[in-house]
Amino acid sequence: MGNFFAACVSPLLVVLAKQFHVSTTDTSHLAIYAVLTIGLSNLLAIPISQYIGKRYTILLSMILFIGVNIWGAYCTTYNELLASRIVGGLAAGIVEALGPLIIAECFTEAYLASAMVVYTLSLGAGASLGPLVAGLVHNGTHTWPWTFGISAFITAVNLLSSILMLPETTGLENFYEVAPPTNATVTADAEKAVTDEIEQARDAVSSAESESLYDQWIHRSFFWTLPDIKPEANFLVLFFQPLWLLCSPAVVFTSVIFGILIAFTVIISIVYGTVLGQPPILWTPLKIGLLNLSPLIGLIVGMPTGGYLADVLYRRSARNHEGIGLRESRIFAALPGAIISPLGLIVIGVCLQKHLSWVGLAFGWMMSNIGLTAVASVLLTYCVDCYSWKSAHIGVVVNVIKNMVSFGVSYAAVPWYLDLGPQKQFGTMAGILLFFLLLIIPLRIYSTKLRELSLKYIA
Repeated sequence: MGNFFAACVSPLLVVLAKQFHVSTTDTSHLAIYAVLTIGLSNLLAIPISQYIGKRYTILLSMILFIGVNIWGAYCTTYNELLASRIVGGLAAGIVEALGPLIIAECFTEAYLASAMVVYTLSLGAGASLGPLVAGLVHNGTHTWPWTFGISAFITAVNLLSSILMLPETTGLENFYEVAPPTNATVTADAEKAVTDEIEQARDAVSSAESESLYDQWIHRSFFWTLPDIKPEANFLVLFFQPLWLLCSPAVVFTSVIFGILIAFTVIISIVYGTVLGQPPILWTPLKIGLLNLSPLIGLIVGMPTGGYLADVLYRRSARNHEGIGLRESRIFAALPGAIISPLGLIVIGVCLQKHLSWVGLAFGWMMSNIGLTAVASVLLTYCVDCYSWKSAHIGVVVNVIKNMVSFGVSYAAVPWYLDLGPQKQFGTMAGILLFFLLLIIPLRIYSTKLRELSLKYIA
């Protein structure tokens, strides 16, 4: 819902500019600043969850997010709406960082990519559904406030389902937790011993849950305090603790790729909302919103390679290495998406420059968005597999960097478009993306050495 919230204003840029008597560059900041604060608020996830648990952290962030959406629906000035967007981003982003941790707790390594690609799909789908809903709302009501009303309603439904179906997992993860290696060189026998220990622990957890499932649900859903919830350090230390992962080239690379892909999606959304909504094209918010179905299709198209193919490669490597899957075996699953995504940006630039059919714009956006599930998800799975005891920290670092990169790159999206023209702008974007995606090859070749080097600093 955070990306839904950030992106929902993109079809309304021209409408909001006219209502508040500001430029479309100003209204584009309504989306961009929300993206920034969503990323920064991830740093609060681990400290807060250490003090009150993951369940209450998620529930409280949802309650705050509902309130901010209601506030946004009643804003009457541009500055007030911008303030609500900034606070809304802070409320929405806290949940994002806990996703990889919960996934690592619930799924074995053999199916980790298939689970992670659903998480990535959810992040990207919000950015597509938000503008679609905004376009439909404006078409039906000829105004925008109910867009935030619907966002509040969806979050309220999610809040209710989370109250009923999201028990506290703090403490249970200790059964699954993988201690960090004590030295940089990890033997196959040691890896197998850890894997066997984890599987035995999971069997023990399953047995315990089957004995008193209802009692555990009550105990872990409606509690004042739990003995497992106790912070490992003070709030400030926990706040900065994830930043040690910047010593991992894989985590930094994944964060930058994620950030570039998200940034370019934001740029496309802003450019489409601005260019298509003004003369001579004069598309309605509904048409601009419906165009956001194309990146959603791209996310779905990328799922088989980012999820199933990556897990198939991992399981095959396990069969070839006495039951121990190679973490880096998943990386080459990202190559198809790495080829398709830059081509999509080139298609968009040519179509805008030559005023071609909207079909080309939709197809190019679909191609470029394939990278989120087909590339970024594979790299995120690889990072979580490499540093499974740091899953929550990975979620924090990846989301903070990707949103900061997205904010920095997309801040001047409209002036960049006006200065260079669409073909040069999107051609430059394609070149930047291709350069970073080519780094997947050395990451695969030197993955073991890079991980061993990073383990000297990541405890």
